[in-house]
Amino acid sequence: LHELFGVVSLEVMSHVSEMIRVGHCVTADGTEAYLPHLDRLALPLHFLHGSENAIYKPESTERTLDALVAANGADGYGRTVVEGYGHLDCIFGARAHEDVFPAILDALEVRADPGG
Repeated sequence: LHELFGVVSLEVMSHVSEMIRVGHCVTADGTEAYLPHLDRLALPLHFLHGSENAIYKPESTERTLDALVAANGADGYGRTVVEGYGHLDCIFGARAHEDVFPAILDALEVRADPGG
């Protein structure tokens, strides 16, 4: 992993552990700073998820999308689940350029042309 990501702080592991313990996104000290303010995410977001992702289950982006749509309406949000792909496969997969990148391009083009 160090060849992909370089040197990183281990504090991030403590933060991730806190979120796992609580069951949703919180600050590193456990403060509820995110979910009460979903209105701050009223901006175009598109989730990309591999169906076989065992690190972050596909249901996680589905639940996040549902929460954002409930808070802000559906405009500007989207989600693509790529069948047969795992955690980092969507970026580094052998066929990502054929199976995934076109979906990313489609999502970006929709954002560039909000009327389209």
